[in-house]
Amino acid sequence: MPTRKKPRRQSPSRKRAAPLRAKSSDTRRSLAMLNGQILTPADVARRVIGVYAELPLRLARCRSPFELLLEQWLLGPRLMAALQSDADTLSDRD
Repeated sequence: MPTRKKPRRQSPSRKRAAPLRAKSSDTRRSLAMLNGQILTPADVARRVIGVYAELPLRLARCRSPFELLLEQWLLGPRLMAALQSDADTLSDRD
């Protein structure tokens, strides 16, 4: 006959943490839009691919090691800008 396991008791010194709850104001409810049209994941992917596609041309234009380093360094901000909707970037400028 199998023995029944006793339920594990929680130690009195360790209390359970309250569940995390996001405020409704912290949750983004609007959709990403570009010129009044909703951005789909395919649209965002096209923008990111465009940044990667122009990278070899930008690197070929470099005339010094510093320009090469600068173009590689600026790739990150260009990718982040491609991932954001235009509404986000416009509100950040104000």
